[in-house]
Amino acid sequence: MQLIKGKEVFDYDGAHFPMVSDRLKRAIEDIEPGVHQFVSVDVLGRDGAPYGGQYWFFIICSFLDAISPDLGGVYKAEGWDFANHPDRYSWVIKSGGDDHLAVYKDKIAGHAVWYDVRYPSSPFYADALLNRLEAEGMEGWEKMTYWAEI
Repeated sequence: MQLIKGKEVFDYDGAHFPMVSDRLKRAIEDIEPGVHQFVSVDVLGRDGAPYGGQYWFFIICSFLDAISPDLGGVYKAEGWDFANHPDRYSWVIKSGGDDHLAVYKDKIAGHAVWYDVRYPSSPFYADALLNRLEAEGMEGWEKMTYWAEI
């Protein structure tokens, strides 16, 4: 990958594909070793010279059923097939429900990042990983929606 705009690559870059710095990879691996896939990416600066530092294409490999409806922020999706198969459903976030979203702490224990099988549109990041990102001053990410761990 070569920079064509800007001068900096952050610890997390999800603009085109999820790419992480070596220190973010280590943080993920410290919490959840040997689970996710990381493919080495060579990064070149605008001048074509090596940018410096190691970067990785990041593939999330954890899929959990961890969303909790207990705080009232989600509801089960209605669908043509769900009536015949009540065990098959997906979660939908209620309008204005951002303050009432939760995942089960016991179900995510030991995980750094995952997709929820009933809400696979975006990854979830555990508080343990987010706290480390903040403590180490890692850049390039932001909390979009906070889900409490209950």
